[in-house]
Amino acid sequence: MLKLVDIGIYAYRAGRYNEARTLFELACQQEQRVKSLAKYYLAMTYQKCGMPEKARKIFQLFEGTRNSCSDVIDIHSRRLRDAQTLCSLN
Repeated sequence: MLKLVDIGIYAYRAGRYNEARTLFELACQQEQRVKSLAKYYLAMTYQKCGMPEKARKIFQLFEGTRNSCSDVIDIHSRRLRDAQTLCSLN
């Protein structure tokens, strides 16, 4: 079963940023196991939607923690590859 963050990644990569933003906001509230990945993509989506201040606030949450943005990508690389596979299938 696809998670909100997976569907959000699909929407983001398809250029449907407003839809992706909604999905990532919901994922941040509901899906504890992928919250850092959802926040990372939410920040990128805010940037694409012309909301740089919101994006900056989220990226600042990663600063000074053990979960840097690159760590988040490393931790969730399998989920990203799975999402990429889904995107290429559709």
